[in-house]
Amino acid sequence: MFMLIKSRIYLSMTGAVSLAAVYFTVISSASAGNIEVKATIKAVCSLSVASPVDLGDIPIMAFDGKNTGEEITGYDKNFSVTPMCAGTDKYTLSFTAVKGSSGCLAAESEEIGFCLYDGTGEKIMLSATGASLERNIGTAENIKVVPARAGKAPTAGDHSGTMTVTIAPL
Repeated sequence: MFMLIKSRIYLSMTGAVSLAAVYFTVISSASAGNIEVKATIKAVCSLSVASPVDLGDIPIMAFDGKNTGEEITGYDKNFSVTPMCAGTDKYTLSFTAVKGSSGCLAAESEEIGFCLYDGTGEKIMLSATGASLERNIGTAENIKVVPARAGKAPTAGDHSGTMTVTIAPL
């Protein structure tokens, strides 16, 4: 904002005395400013997954002679994670296990592990910080679960483990 000051000087002569009068007039002017309005449009993704994944009955003898982390063949099961995104064609799937054993999801009992493989056959290594897969939108992500020997000796009964699968747009 600025102000313009105008001045006027009036002189008058009277005899031997001269008088000067000074008058000031203030004229103000309006100022303007710019306001930037901003918004971010974000891509969003969601997923659907069948739960629970049931591997069925595994005979306790299948664990005989297996070391911790060693997989048990013939009892694997596939499931699909179906991504849906708007505003992007790329996403990240993150897998976070409540408990882990040798890069696999561990059952709460720590007697059996559940190893995960992506659709290309590559093992999804579940570390303490989880694992991530970057993908393009297209078809569902097929995941194979293979049972494995975990840290404790197996006992007969139901065993389950929990993990979180999160999708985020890229």
